[in-house]
Amino acid sequence: VVLSWLFNRTPVLKKSKHVKAILLMGSLWLFALLTGGSASVLRSAVMFTVIVLGKYYFKQSSIYNSLAASAFILLCYNPYFLWDVGFQLSYLAVLGIVLLQKHIYRSWYFRYSWLRKIWEMVSVTLAAQMGAFPICIYYFHQFPNLFLITNMLAVPLSTIILFGEILLLMLAWIPPLAKALGFVLGFLIEMMNNAILFFDGLSFAVWEPIFASVISTWVLYALLISSCSYWLQKNRKTLWASIGLLLCFVGLQLQNHIEVKSQRTMVVYNVSGKQAIDFITSDQYLFVGDSSIKKDASLQQFHLKPARTSMLASMEVDTLKGLIRSHMVWQFYDKTIWLIADSTAGINYLAPPQLDVLILSKNVPIFLSDIVSLTRPKLVVIDASNSLWKTAQWKKECETLNLRFHSVSESGALVTKALSY
Repeated sequence: VVLSWLFNRTPVLKKSKHVKAILLMGSLWLFALLTGGSASVLRSAVMFTVIVLGKYYFKQSSIYNSLAASAFILLCYNPYFLWDVGFQLSYLAVLGIVLLQKHIYRSWYFRYSWLRKIWEMVSVTLAAQMGAFPICIYYFHQFPNLFLITNMLAVPLSTIILFGEILLLMLAWIPPLAKALGFVLGFLIEMMNNAILFFDGLSFAVWEPIFASVISTWVLYALLISSCSYWLQKNRKTLWASIGLLLCFVGLQLQNHIEVKSQRTMVVYNVSGKQAIDFITSDQYLFVGDSSIKKDASLQQFHLKPARTSMLASMEVDTLKGLIRSHMVWQFYDKTIWLIADSTAGINYLAPPQLDVLILSKNVPIFLSDIVSLTRPKLVVIDASNSLWKTAQWKKECETLNLRFHSVSESGALVTKALSY
C-alpha cells in the first residue's frame, strides 16, 4: 500500500506501469530477503507478486485467480507446502477476507468515520477468522475467545512496527536517529508481546479442548459455507442444509464425548533423550517419566499437549482408575506392562507370567534373551531415552528372537489401547 502510494505520486514513475511493477516486485522480494525469507514471508511475497502482475498487465484480473496462481507456483516449488499448517492457514485466512470482508463491513453502517475505521478492522479480523477457524480447531483443538480484542491491539501495533522497521532501514546510516527509533520500536514490540501474554494468561482466553477430526472439519466448513450462503442470499434450502449440518456436527461431538468417556490409552512419547509415558482414562491422565519434562513447559507444550488435547485428556491425576503398579510392572486394565528403566536387580522375581508390552528405557543393561527365558512379551517398545547404538542392538535381538518391536525414536510415538475388565 505504501509503495503503491509513493510510486503513483512520483512524476517520473506514475506514467510507466512497467517500471512501477518492477519496482514494486523488487521491493517486495528485497524486504522478503532482508527479513530472512521464512516460509510465511515467501508465501506473502509470491501472492503479492502475482497480484501486482494481475493488476498491471491484465485488465480483468481476479483476486481468486491471483491466489490460485500463487498457490500453484509455491506448490510447484515445494509440493509439501500443501501439508504445511502455515500455508493452509494463510490461504484460508486471505480467502475468508476476500469472500466475506466486504459483506461483513456493509452489514453495519456507522455515522462517525473513526467508528467505521474500527469496524473495518473488526470485519477483516472476523472474515479471516471465519476462513481459518475450522482448520485451527482441527490442528490445535482450541478456539481463541478473545481474538477480536487481541487483534484490535496487535494489528495496529504490528503495522506501526512494520513501517517503523522499514524506516529504520532507511535511517540506519544516521546512528542517533536509528538508535532512537530502534528504542521506540523495541518498546512497542515488548508492549505488544506483553499484551498478548496478558490476555493468553486469562482463564477464559481459550476454549479447549475441542474435538476435531477430518470429517468434523469438513462438516464445519460445509456448515460455514451454507450459513454464509443463507445470510447473503436468504435461500431456505441453504437454511435447512445449515440446520442439518449443525445437527451432524453436534452428533459427531456427542459421539466423541461418549468415546472419550470409555477411552483407555497408553502413549509412549517421542521426546529425544527422555522417558515420557501417559496413561489416559476418560479425560484424566497420569504421567510417568523424567521430572525434567514436568519442569520444562516448552517440552510439554510441544511434545505432550497435542496428544492430550486431541484425546480431550485435560485433568492430570496422581492415581488413575484401572492402573495398578507393582515395582516395575504396571497393570493397565487388560494390559500388563513391564517398564525396565534403571535397574535389572530382581528381574527373575519381577517378571510377569503374561506380558503384553515390555518398555525398555534409559539404556538399561539387559539382554532380551534373558527376558524371553522368563516371559515372552507380545510387543517390545524401545523408547526415545535410549541411545542409537542401544536401540540398534535391541532391534537385532528382537529380529533374532522373532519379537514384535517398536522403536519410538524411529517410528514415532506408540499409542496402544486397553480394554476394560
